[in-house]
Amino acid sequence: MTQTERKIIVLSDSHGNTRNLIKVFEMHRDADAFLHLGDGAYEFSRLCRQFGVIGYTVLGNCDSRFICGDAQTPYATPFFANYRFFMTHGHLYGVKGGREALIENAKKALPDVDFILYGHTHVPESRYIPAENDDEKPIYLMNPGSISQPRDSRVPTYGLILIKDKNIITNIAEINI
Repeated sequence: MTQTERKIIVLSDSHGNTRNLIKVFEMHRDADAFLHLGDGAYEFSRLCRQFGVIGYTVLGNCDSRFICGDAQTPYATPFFANYRFFMTHGHLYGVKGGREALIENAKKALPDVDFILYGHTHVPESRYIPAENDDEKPIYLMNPGSISQPRDSRVPTYGLILIKDKNIITNIAEINI
C-alpha cells in the first residue's frame, strides 16, 4: 500500500464468533483501522488489544452494558483519512424497516458525514447516495452484514473500505468457512 492509501475493515454482528473475527484480523493485518458495529463489542475489543490494532466499536442490542460499560453512545464518529464516519448498530434507528431515520439522524449528529455504517439486519448493503443539492455531500452507506449469522445467504460477510487520495472503493467481502 502507498502512503496515501487507507484500508478500513467494517465488521458487525459477530455474536461471540471469535473464529471469524480472528480470520478477518489475520487476513487484514495491514488495515489502518477495524470498526465493529455492535453485537460482539466485547470480544472485538479484546481481540483488538490482542492483535495490537486500532479498533472502534459501538454497542448493539445484544451487547451487555454490564460487560462492555455504559459510557458509549448509540453511535460513534471516528475520523480517518480526512473522512467522517457515523457508525451505529442501527436498532435504535429502525433499520429493519428502512434507512431514512438512520440517514436523517446521522446528518443531524454529524452534518459533514461521509460514511454511514450500520449493522443489526445481518444483511449486507453498500451503496453511494449522491448529494441532492450543492449544500450537501454525497454519502456512502454500508452494512457489512454478519460475520457469524448471515440472514440473506449462507456466507458470513464484512465490509472493506479503501481510500486512495480522493478515490473511494467500498466492497462487501465474504469469509470462507
